[in-house]
Amino acid sequence: MINKKAQVSIEVTIVLAILVIGAVSLGVYYISNVNRYKEEAGRLDDNLNKLEDQGEFGEEESVPATCSDGVQNQGETGIDCGGPCNPCITTPPPSPFNTLTLVTSTPNNVISQPFIIEVSANMGEVKVSKLEIKKDGRATSYCKPTAGTVSSLGVYTDLGIIPSSPNPLFISIDITDCDATGSYEFTVTGEYQGHTIRDTETITITPNTFSTVLLSSVSSNYYTNNNFNINIETNLGGVNITTFKVFEDVSGSLLPTPNCTVYGGNSANGVFANVGTTNITTKILGLTINCNTAGKYSFNAIGEYLGVQKTSNRLTTNINDQPPPPVLALSIDPTPKMYEYFSYNEAYIKGGCPNIMFDLNFSSNNKETNITEIEIRKKSNYASYHLTDDCLGETLVKMDTGRFSVSPSVIEPFSLIIPNFRCNNTGNYRIIFKGEKEGFSAWSSPLEIYVSDAFAYSESLVRNVSEEYFIFVYSSDKESAYAVPYLSIEKKNEAGIYINSNDCRTNLKAPDDVGEYSDLGDTQEVFGFKNLEVPIVCSDKGEYRFNFFVEGPSGELRALEPLYITVRE
Repeated sequence: MINKKAQVSIEVTIVLAILVIGAVSLGVYYISNVNRYKEEAGRLDDNLNKLEDQGEFGEEESVPATCSDGVQNQGETGIDCGGPCNPCITTPPPSPFNTLTLVTSTPNNVISQPFIIEVSANMGEVKVSKLEIKKDGRATSYCKPTAGTVSSLGVYTDLGIIPSSPNPLFISIDITDCDATGSYEFTVTGEYQGHTIRDTETITITPNTFSTVLLSSVSSNYYTNNNFNINIETNLGGVNITTFKVFEDVSGSLLPTPNCTVYGGNSANGVFANVGTTNITTKILGLTINCNTAGKYSFNAIGEYLGVQKTSNRLTTNINDQPPPPVLALSIDPTPKMYEYFSYNEAYIKGGCPNIMFDLNFSSNNKETNITEIEIRKKSNYASYHLTDDCLGETLVKMDTGRFSVSPSVIEPFSLIIPNFRCNNTGNYRIIFKGEKEGFSAWSSPLEIYVSDAFAYSESLVRNVSEEYFIFVYSSDKESAYAVPYLSIEKKNEAGIYINSNDCRTNLKAPDDVGEYSDLGDTQEVFGFKNLEVPIVCSDKGEYRFNFFVEGPSGELRALEPLYITVRE
């Protein structure tokens, strides 16, 4: 009998034998197949070589190229474009066309009054392709350009091309038929090489406010056969004076008369038509008139502006018989301050050496006139003027204290030049001239000069509201600076009195009180002069007076001559 342990051992042995026999068989099978595959691969390789040698392989069959195969071929200049395909689409480089501006010189225009808009660009050959006009946000039939083509309500196309020259580059477009008041929005479109830019401008159309025609006298004396002047002033510029009438007072009745001539008008028995148009800026038209008969005359005018007519006041004057030849009347056309003639005000500074020109006027027969004498006087502490040698000039020949002749002495026809005229001390001076002509002689009216070693100056004595400008405080001492310790700014009120005001200010520092500033700074050397720049801005129109005080090297505090400036809207 076989025991159980022996039986298990035999079974294990049998299983192991079977596994070994299977593995050996599988290995033999694998090796034999690998060798067989190698032999077949070798035979295939030999066959391929034989076929290649015999040339039995033909060319590979090609796939036809298309314009959608994603490959740049068949003469294409890009992938699937150009050549036999559709042209390639390229993005143009950025254009320098980046500025288009619509402006008008008159943003506020009167109803029914034509005006001009200008369209400018930063380069030429820009097509102004469209102009859109809206009133109160809606397209409107009011306001039309004279150029372009109507596209739809308030839309106009093909208005022109901005040329390449001259500079600046722009076109002008006339606008008409703005027959309703209100706010209009003008939008212009420009095109250049596929780029489009727009600009918008708001233009206001206001009612016709033409209301006033005023005649005023310019001359003080009227003589027969002598020209005299009358000004016609209107509240708007550009008013056409359609009619100017001349009447003579005959026994209390005003009758049209042919006795007077108005230059520039067409006469019909004292009625002159279309004598002119008032200036756009000054709103004044000056008329020159000549009457050949003495008497009492009246004048009036009719102005017309955009269909509205207004009649002026009546101006009455007496025309006197021609007076006998007058004594030479010599006057200086007006020179209230010597420095007004010169840049940097050299004449106003003590010891300055400018060339000073005096313009002399005569009341009769403006022929050559001989200046025989000049007197120079200085104001004393007691307000009287005494002769002085303080002032000199190249062409002045001393005759006595404060009395000079002039060489050369003949002026022709209206002016006398005294080179290097200067005063060597500060103070108020008065200069008068004696002239002779055809046996007549006369002294001129005095020329008043104030000479200082420091003064306040502005390049213009008329300024605009909100405009920043400068007042310069100059000093003649090139070695030492002058302090400007105080400034007061005053404004003329309705009573004609100057009172302190904050309507004009300087940003050098805050005011200490209404219109009063202290310690503004010291003068500094600029272009050979010492000066302090004081920036000024005025917020309201009016007449202003600027009072500066300076302190020189000696420590003396003194007031400069006031500077008067008019500020307009």
